[in-house]
Amino acid sequence: MNRVAPKIPIITGPTASGKTQAVIALAQRWPLVVVSADSRQIYRQCNIGTAKPSKEQQNTVRHRLIDILDPNETYSAAMFRDDAERAILEAFESGQLPIVVGGTGFYISALMGRLNEIPEVPADVRETAIQKMVENYFPENRVMITGYGFDMLYAGPREALLHAVFRQNAGCTHLIVGRDHAGVGDFYGAFDAQDIFDSIPEDSMQIKIFRGDHTVWCHQCEKVVMMRDCPHGPDDYLLLSGTRVREMLSQGKELPPEFARPEVTKILSAYYQTIPQ
Repeated sequence: MNRVAPKIPIITGPTASGKTQAVIALAQRWPLVVVSADSRQIYRQCNIGTAKPSKEQQNTVRHRLIDILDPNETYSAAMFRDDAERAILEAFESGQLPIVVGGTGFYISALMGRLNEIPEVPADVRETAIQKMVENYFPENRVMITGYGFDMLYAGPREALLHAVFRQNAGCTHLIVGRDHAGVGDFYGAFDAQDIFDSIPEDSMQIKIFRGDHTVWCHQCEKVVMMRDCPHGPDDYLLLSGTRVREMLSQGKELPPEFARPEVTKILSAYYQTIPQ
């Protein structure tokens, strides 16, 4: 689809901040079509805690991309972008003004053309890589590989808190929260997802948070370190950008063993070489 489109208004903000009320008021003056940019309102039956517009409000102003999926269906920012562009064009064609309303920043960024087109490594490939690590480097019968299927909301610190609740309820004792956990671009501060745990009442959660930082191989320390704990500097670190890593994997080149386990490199390289360049 052509990505070039007329400028359209966007109303964004936190849940229950008055976005729907604002657009209802605007609809008294202009013929509007609301294109929802909310990653939870797309799901049927997900009405609690989402501030989903009521049926009366949806009858007052036409809303698109609300209640379009069942809770067990997956959705992505790229899929939202395509659906939203289609809804916007249809609104213009019918003589109405489309207005994007929602608080999911990643969806809005995708619609504005800021979506990273680099494909993510599929879940089965990641699982194979993790399994290889467990087989080769962990004590036998000491590690369980499992997962909880949940789409990334890119809600940064609040999503880190949500992930902690999920894992605590699953019986986990610790959660690693790294830099920019569940973030997108530079929307959140690098450590906001860690700092939010300082704002909740003490002992309100039993799970322990391990606060991670950038990890690198330090030639001086001769091991993998966290930058915050290492007394050395960039000249002593083995640093490879994500772009350079993907380039090397696509070309079948081996990554430095200090950077990645050779067995894992082979699995990832086999996948990346299947992607058209």
